[in-house]
Amino acid sequence: MIIEELKDTENNEFVAFKKREWVYADKEHYGDTLPDLTKYEYTYIAKEGGKIVGAIDILIDTGVLSIESLLVAQDVQRRGIGSSLVKKVEEEAKKHNCHKIWIITGSNWSAKKLYESLGYTLRCILPKYFDEKDFVILDKEI
Repeated sequence: MIIEELKDTENNEFVAFKKREWVYADKEHYGDTLPDLTKYEYTYIAKEGGKIVGAIDILIDTGVLSIESLLVAQDVQRRGIGSSLVKKVEEEAKKHNCHKIWIITGSNWSAKKLYESLGYTLRCILPKYFDEKDFVILDKEI
């Protein structure tokens, strides 16, 4: 066996391999009835006075919405912008029939408190996850 880096992921042989083999893997994972395996990516922004003051990026995959990033301008934090953005993506999760929303965030970041205040539950501590800092996984059932 030889292991090599594949530089062209659009390579016909590789595309055919994935198409053929995922049929078997999906059947093992999900049974005869497959869920919607389409991935959806969205970004929502918050504006005040015509200026962007916040943004949230999400990915929806197989009934789970993951919050990829949430950012609120420093000068307008603690005014409900982050909460409003999270509530907006919770609505989006319902439209897509998601059953869960989850997020990875820093264990000492103010975002952790925000998510907990919105009903998210701490599920896991990730010691020294990024840059040797502790992170956490929080989630919420929809």
